Amino acid sequence: MQLVSYGLVNFVNAMEIKVAMDAAMDQGDFVIDCEGVKQIDSTMVSLVLHALRRAKKEGKKVRLQHEPKGFFELVALYGIEEAFVELERC
Repeated sequence: MQLVSYGLVNFVNAMEIKVAMDAAMDQGDFVIDCEGVKQIDSTMVSLVLHALRRAKKEGKKVRLQHEPKGFFELVALYGIEEAFVELERC
């Protein structure tokens, strides 16, 4: 799933992104491409966590491409690094 059209990922467009993400995962796409994402907040962390939980239930892996700036700093700030150990980064 490419988040290219979402330059900003926050609570305003969270549901729209989640719906698109679920549709992509329904088709077997567990790659989150953030190349066009310019700004994030904790919403991005929540969306990736949602994908990781779903992937685990389905025996799949999630891959994060073009990691948004500050993503893992937010994960560390919330102290939830353990939840992201299975996230593949490229």
